[in-house]
Amino acid sequence: MVNIIINDYPCTYTTSFLTKDSWLRLGLLNLVEEYVHNKRLKANFVFFTAEYYYEVLERKDSFYDTVFILFIRDNPYSFLSELPAHRVSISVSLQKLIGLLDNIDTSRFILESQNPHFHLTEREATFIAFSTMEMLPAEISVKMELHIKTIYDLRLSVLKKFGCSTFNSFSVMIHNPFFKTWMASHYHNINKQSDQNCISHGKSREFAYLNEDSTRFFS
Repeated sequence: MVNIIINDYPCTYTTSFLTKDSWLRLGLLNLVEEYVHNKRLKANFVFFTAEYYYEVLERKDSFYDTVFILFIRDNPYSFLSELPAHRVSISVSLQKLIGLLDNIDTSRFILESQNPHFHLTEREATFIAFSTMEMLPAEISVKMELHIKTIYDLRLSVLKKFGCSTFNSFSVMIHNPFFKTWMASHYHNINKQSDQNCISHGKSREFAYLNEDSTRFFS
């Protein structure tokens, strides 16, 4: 992580960069030096990529004086809704990024959650857990005691919910640590009253399988 401190008496503002992409970090450093400093933007900025999502969340930065900018690749990660972050393509041009900063209302930083009602059904969560074990649809079908067509329907439903255009992109996402953290902290916290088929931890045949075979996924 890189921090830049801007002193603007009587206030001090911090700009943080959390990314493993050295080129992105270099570009952001130049942006801050040439733009943020000159414009004297009175805000704390946190620029980060998805793998640092929970690290940023744990920092407990104030939502009232901090602008969060999440750089994304081929997925908006709309399920990451705890943090009010502007989604920006990692391939964004410098001009467009400056345009975003120009349009930020520094008196109102709080955004609405990206997708506050995002939820998985019990079957969908079970399918994801088995998918992280590199199981084929036929194997998942046996485990869940469902017809193979139902498994493919589940896969399509899950891809649509997570905004993945291909199963390969979905597979890459679910193996990322930040996704596993999200899954572990949310799969049993779905509003149980909204849908009888929503996740209810430890109360079904599917979750008996999860408890038996997927401990490492949720740990």
